[in-house]
Amino acid sequence: MKKISKISKVILLTLINPNATMPKTLISQIWKEYQDTGDKRLLADAVRYADFGNNPQIQEEICAILLKSAGKRSDYDQKVRDRDIVRVHEINLEDGLSITASYNRISDELGLSADAVRKVIEKSAEKPD
Repeated sequence: MKKISKISKVILLTLINPNATMPKTLISQIWKEYQDTGDKRLLADAVRYADFGNNPQIQEEICAILLKSAGKRSDYDQKVRDRDIVRVHEINLEDGLSITASYNRISDELGLSADAVRKVIEKSAEKPD
């Protein structure tokens, strides 16, 4: 069985429970990883899962600016994101969500279209483990 980082676990749990906020200790961990790597996507993740209260538009704008300036995802980042999408989809189905509802929940949280989520899941089903 493959190990996943603490950050990936929290992001997965936050996708499952969209009302959850990321604990400050994990935001601090993301900050440290950002300092080590300079990857602005880590900052965007911290902002995405932080509690901005009644100001989600500020949160969305900061994430958009960070992601735009971060550039293209690395192949590794893409694989991790795709793997997490598949895992969350499986958990959603186990929890009784329909396939469509799962696609929609994941797409809403990640800012992707439901069709993009569907393609990631179908592509993973075609690959042997």
